[in-house]
Amino acid sequence: MTGAAMAAAGSCAGAQSVAPPAVTFVASASVSNASNSATALVTKPSGTASGHLLIGLCISDGNPTYTPPSGFTEWLDTATGAFGEVAYKTAGGAEPADYTFTASKSTQKLAAAVLAFSNAQIDVLGAIGASAGSVVAPSIDMTDDGQVIAIFASAQDGITWTTPSGWTPVISDSDASTPSFAIFRKTVAAGATGTVTSATSFGGSRGLLIGIKKL
Repeated sequence: MTGAAMAAAGSCAGAQSVAPPAVTFVASASVSNASNSATALVTKPSGTASGHLLIGLCISDGNPTYTPPSGFTEWLDTATGAFGEVAYKTAGGAEPADYTFTASKSTQKLAAAVLAFSNAQIDVLGAIGASAGSVVAPSIDMTDDGQVIAIFASAQDGITWTTPSGWTPVISDSDASTPSFAIFRKTVAAGATGTVTSATSFGGSRGLLIGIKKL
């Protein structure tokens, strides 16, 4: 083999050995409307840059349908309070300063959040767990390494949830006059995540897992 061929082979072998960057949490932002409204305005998470994956959530204390912010793709719309809407987008080079979630009614209070991740793409949206005192988010099957977002939510105000073992808290919104939710995250390998349980102060809560994988 010539020196040039050996160099080319070595270059190819080296390239194949470089793993893709891991999914990294960037930041989050949230809002809760203490008064009835048809919109919830969430500030762009700090540090959001082109190529980042944005995950959006909007819930209410009513039963509207939802429209995601401009540029987002709706992933879930239950037309109920908890987990009313989940949406996502890949950030562009000129993101707006904030994102507007819209409900079909103006007779309910809304709460919403946006999470930003780098080196990430969507993977799996789980099923919504049954209402219970200890809320269980059903397991999902990750197709690659990445992070899992665990969301626990209720249409009721002032609700709290415990942090599941091994998880990192991202947002906790338990205001006394708005719908409640808590978001946690965890780095995971490909495969089944297992169920995730959180004890709550109110039995009418539900849990959901969202899987995002590396690019």
